Amino acid sequence: MAMGKNWTEKPAVKENRKTGRLLAGFGAFVILTGAAQAGPALDNCASQAASPFESGYEDIGVTLRDMNLPNAISACDIAVSQEPEAIQAHAWLGRALWNDNQPERAFEHLRFAAEAGNLLAMTTLGNMLIDGDGVEV
Repeated sequence: MAMGKNWTEKPAVKENRKTGRLLAGFGAFVILTGAAQAGPALDNCASQAASPFESGYEDIGVTLRDMNLPNAISACDIAVSQEPEAIQAHAWLGRALWNDNQPERAFEHLRFAAEAGNLLAMTTLGNMLIDGDGVEV
């Protein structure tokens, strides 16, 4: 008498695993190609206003002190108008506006990006809230 049970997978389980692998592969493809499709306006915004402390932007990010505010705001305004769902563009525009002492306008963009999970926006918005800058306390 054999001890234990001989388990065999049902065809539906095998098919679900294939489908899961296919969907995972497709998801990776979408993520990888989606990042590569950022337009030149978003790239220009990043080069003007991304933080050097953001993952992936260490080499091109600019400190608040070194940011050319008119160029950064202009570049990021264009990026947001061309790609209104580009969360990073809103975060970078908010960062530049806050640095330019335009907290009310910065707050709108930072809140939009923070609610979407952007860490730079969350941090900058948190600093604004702590300081009571651009918000009623």
